[in-house]
Amino acid sequence: DIDSASIYYNWSMQKNIEADNRIGISLCYLNLGKLDETESNLTAARDNYLKSYELGLQSKDVWHWLNSCIALGRLNIKEGNIAEAQRYNDEALEAAQRIGAKGRLSNLYYQQAAIHEMRGDYRKALESTRLSVAYKDSADLEENRVYTQNMRVNYEVNKRKEEVEKVIADAEHEKEIRNMVIWSCIIILLLILVA
Repeated sequence: DIDSASIYYNWSMQKNIEADNRIGISLCYLNLGKLDETESNLTAARDNYLKSYELGLQSKDVWHWLNSCIALGRLNIKEGNIAEAQRYNDEALEAAQRIGAKGRLSNLYYQQAAIHEMRGDYRKALESTRLSVAYKDSADLEENRVYTQNMRVNYEVNKRKEEVEKVIADAEHEKEIRNMVIWSCIIILLLILVA
């Protein structure tokens, strides 16, 4: 539902402007650009992506800024602007390699393959596709490893929690039995004294 998404992104934009959150504003421009691109309004998409790109440069947040570079590269590929696509892709590739952003590198090499294909250099397109797949596999492997570690940690935490709850329940049960024995002894003693 593009209309609803647009309303929420614009509302989020206002809140980020009020908070002077440049990264948030940049991400809102990026998402508004994606909506424009989805509706084939490429001029509006370019304007939003460029605003996101500029804010990303100012914020020094390379991770989020790479998204606007990827979007501008993708848009220029769609429009057939090979030189512009290459410029954004080269800039983003260098930054993504510097910070080790494997998922972003996968996207960028995929776009690089499209650029090479547009130029008719199929050998380089194939090599870029191989790199894209390799980085995607690497990013997926890392994500799976983190997921597995989180599952292990959650299992251990839940196991310890269950053990602690069992110890507490056993202690409560023992306390109840002890109280019952004490009261039984008191009652028997009182009956003996009365007798």
